[in-house]
Amino acid sequence: MKTWKLAAASAAAGAGLCAAGLWLGANKLFNEAIRRKQTSPDGGEDAADVRLRAALRAEGRAYLDSVPHEFWRMQSFDGLSLVAEYIPAAVPTPRTLLCIHGYTSTGRREFSPVARALREAGYNLILPDGRAHGQSEGEYVGFGATDQRDCLAWAYEAQRRIPRCELALYGISMGAATVLLAGGSEALPACVCGIVEDCGYTSAADEFRHQVRTLAHVPPWPLLPLTNRVCRRKAGYDYREANALAAVRRIRVPVLFIHGEEDAFVPTWMGRALYEACAAPKQLWLVPWRIKNMCAACAPFWPRCPGAARRHSAPKAKKMCPAPFGAGHIFCSAAYSSAARRAPVCSISLIISTRVWWRPPS
Repeated sequence: MKTWKLAAASAAAGAGLCAAGLWLGANKLFNEAIRRKQTSPDGGEDAADVRLRAALRAEGRAYLDSVPHEFWRMQSFDGLSLVAEYIPAAVPTPRTLLCIHGYTSTGRREFSPVARALREAGYNLILPDGRAHGQSEGEYVGFGATDQRDCLAWAYEAQRRIPRCELALYGISMGAATVLLAGGSEALPACVCGIVEDCGYTSAADEFRHQVRTLAHVPPWPLLPLTNRVCRRKAGYDYREANALAAVRRIRVPVLFIHGEEDAFVPTWMGRALYEACAAPKQLWLVPWRIKNMCAACAPFWPRCPGAARRHSAPKAKKMCPAPFGAGHIFCSAAYSSAARRAPVCSISLIISTRVWWRPPS
């Protein structure tokens, strides 16, 4: 009897320690992934790519400082002060890009490499800092679950401030999932004409499972369900709400999907799955490059388009599906960087065609 009681007590103590360890692990994962942190440095790239991207950002920031810009502020649905930088085009236009950055970045940091090309192509730019990022308030990152409502609020703000606004949503990584979630909302403003998503994930849950397996090398269960419980308790949302795969089925405006063929952070299968699930007019571009985001911005290839420099030789982006909008609906603008003159790399911005995307809002 004493042996049995000792064994039962040992088993109970072991189970208690295991449960406590899992709860501590869930809290640590929550703090590492969801609690606000400083802007992260570039990672997972070779040194030359990191230096080039840093130089492109520095050049882009200098350009943004040299042109007219202003800051917009608004209050989120849950009372946070949110900030966005607005850069009007050189010539007044209703055509506007709402640019949503990725995890631990800011609007200016993420889009500075392409800001000049986009502005000179004739677009107003809105660069929000997401909640818990940059100048915006917030303690917890939303992974799209809460950010989608912020994105919609910025879209309505653009519609209010810009006469006859014609808006496209352009998101990268976490921002890509955010614009897809916003695009699938019934509250999407009528001024939204299209969406560009670059390296977005199918859902926050899928991305967390991928990261736990590849970075922590532990099974997702039961750690992730416990982490979600911590998230609901502390951050006030369920990260399963950030389900872009379900949202794309409800999107009705044209969508351009972009993904790196060797993306290890947000795996390529997620881009394919999002494209296949989308019922709206769509196109998928798989970029032969390994860096996870800004596939369209700093890729070492030249686009097949009139005016692209041909003196550099590099692989082209692969068009993985027939062009549903006809030839030339997407075109690229190459913006040279003085920091990149010795490398076969240009800052390439994916620009949205006036013929298809910028049709008058109905």
